[in-house]
Amino acid sequence: MRRKDKEISEIDEVIKIIEDSKVMHLGLSNNNLPYVIPLNFGFQYDGNIIKIYFHSAKVGKKIDFINSNNKCAVEMTSYFELEKGETACQWSAFHKSIMIEGNIFLVENEEEIKNAMDLLMKRYGFEGIPIYEEKYLKAMAVYCIEVESISGKRNMPKI
Repeated sequence: MRRKDKEISEIDEVIKIIEDSKVMHLGLSNNNLPYVIPLNFGFQYDGNIIKIYFHSAKVGKKIDFINSNNKCAVEMTSYFELEKGETACQWSAFHKSIMIEGNIFLVENEEEIKNAMDLLMKRYGFEGIPIYEEKYLKAMAVYCIEVESISGKRNMPKI
């Protein structure tokens, strides 16, 4: 049942992987020190540009890294299944995953902050119209990753 990894090149497949991924792993770098953190996220695709949003406290290690270097890498995996074999070389991992490179920007426009939070809340199952108390909006920071490049691979079992 083994297949070789296939490159993911179609935007529809990329968007489906983003939609199906529960967590993004955000990779940052500061003075040659790497830092990776799992985050919830929201995203939008307008047919041309992908923007990924996340929220955070206003201070902390992640924020220090972003302020020092706004370039980032993101990993998302929408499918993973391990196939065991009788020998070590017969094991395989079936997967669909993407790697994203981009730049992170602090969102300062109140409408964009609310839109980003709406995307995030609806993505994780909130129904209805979200209402955000001002004290919570003031206590958090919302960031946007502007995607510059995406690559991906998949290795799926034969059906």
